[in-house]
Amino acid sequence: MIARKHFFQLLCTLVFAAGCRENYEPPAIQSGVTALVVDGFINNSSDTTFIHLSHTNKLSDGVNHSAVLGAQMTLEDLSGTTLYSFIPLNDSGIYVVPGMQLDINSKYRMRILIGSKQYISDEIPIVKTPPIDSITFEHNGLGVAICANTHDPANNTRYYRWEYTETYQYHAAEYSGLMFLNGGLYERPVDQSIYECWRTQNNTQILTASTAKLSQDIVYHNTVRFVDQNSLELMVKYYIALRQYAITKESYNYLENLKKITEETGSIFDAQPSQLTGNIHSVSDANEIVLGYLSASTQETKQLYITNAEVQPWDYNPGCVVIEIKPDKIPSAFLNDALIPLGLDGSPFSLKGVYVTTHPCGDCRVFGGITTKPFFWP
Repeated sequence: MIARKHFFQLLCTLVFAAGCRENYEPPAIQSGVTALVVDGFINNSSDTTFIHLSHTNKLSDGVNHSAVLGAQMTLEDLSGTTLYSFIPLNDSGIYVVPGMQLDINSKYRMRILIGSKQYISDEIPIVKTPPIDSITFEHNGLGVAICANTHDPANNTRYYRWEYTETYQYHAAEYSGLMFLNGGLYERPVDQSIYECWRTQNNTQILTASTAKLSQDIVYHNTVRFVDQNSLELMVKYYIALRQYAITKESYNYLENLKKITEETGSIFDAQPSQLTGNIHSVSDANEIVLGYLSASTQETKQLYITNAEVQPWDYNPGCVVIEIKPDKIPSAFLNDALIPLGLDGSPFSLKGVYVTTHPCGDCRVFGGITTKPFFWP
């Protein structure tokens, strides 16, 4: 009885305390201070260089950043001569140069003009990237680790960064041979099949490695992508195009700090946020915050295909259910577009019903893919 009494008193205290709470909005949330963010790197190859310009927003705005439009951005040599002018890509805040051929023995600067404000980078050296020796993969009970292997015989590189584009082929759990259109069921044309898809996407995480503490400049079995066991990516066939870049020690340190802030912070035991010091500065206001670190290097690439047969056992099972709709329920079953017709039970002349499933089980496009086969797909 005493225990119940104390529990009731504690419950009342918590209820009243909850009712007296007031929202606390720290000054940082309402602060109007924004920072220019320069995201990208200078790709000294025939491939396109992409630089994304944006401004940070207040936390209370609910949007992380806003694109910077109408900027003028140029790459110049140390004498101030403009070598390349960047071209805006739509209204995305992304600025591009289709390809660059820079002297690897020289240094350069990026100059950015936004309205009346001007920004300039520190001197940027061009770093030569060693070739990718190989891309390998290893299948264990948790999934497939895709790894990069490279080395520099001269022991000069020491700091590496990778990006990749992946494409994977997959299909819906169930094949839809019918369409519900204008209140009726029709045979689905082959060119409108939604059974087989290909999805292409770029990496979003920061991928770096250092051999600075090793006697030899060798990167062995460094995981750049991990595909979880039985996931969609290796249902049929997987392709990765890996791009490798050598970077400076300063660029590596910047990326490592950025990785800690963006990927690891989540508890009091994780790395805590800190001020990132980049290599781009405001010409007119030394106190203005500019985020970003521009580096430049040559690019090395390598590709790898992995088939489902190479990673067995692999069982992608979305747990789909197929049900049968009776003929008198067919019109109402498809009104809200929640179901996809698969096939008939019986014939059109003696119809017993139609087999249906949900969109995630019958339409491969639900998972972000398209039904057009990529031109490079074997």
